[in-house]
Amino acid sequence: MRIYNGGETVGKGTYWSPVDGREIIVREELALPGDVDIKYLRVPRGGLLLIAPVFGLMYVFFLPLFGVGTFLAAWFAAIVGTVVAVALTGIKVCSGIVSKSVSFGWTPSSTYLAGKKRRARQIRSSEDKAGQNVRGKEA
Repeated sequence: MRIYNGGETVGKGTYWSPVDGREIIVREELALPGDVDIKYLRVPRGGLLLIAPVFGLMYVFFLPLFGVGTFLAAWFAAIVGTVVAVALTGIKVCSGIVSKSVSFGWTPSSTYLAGKKRRARQIRSSEDKAGQNVRGKEA
């Protein structure tokens, strides 16, 4: 079996796209529909009759597994959500008992890159100097 691309000119025969299951019957030479990304296989009509039941069997076999997998995924999501809610409640309760934040005073919205404490000291010291100068002139 040779793989043909969309847009390629082909001869008489039956062409099948495994991606979307489309069957193209070509009675005379023409170009296959679609982009170059779409792949086609030239398959005899009897070959398609053999492929269809195989896909049906795979569907019947794997459908219960999909159901079990969906159930387990939903169950797992509910358990994880419950554990996270319990953990967050425990953190809130413990932080209330200790009277401290569990985040150790870290506030992500404030920065001290500008030297906040040093600047406050400089302002206080300049106010003290200004007060001394004013008092010195009055005396």
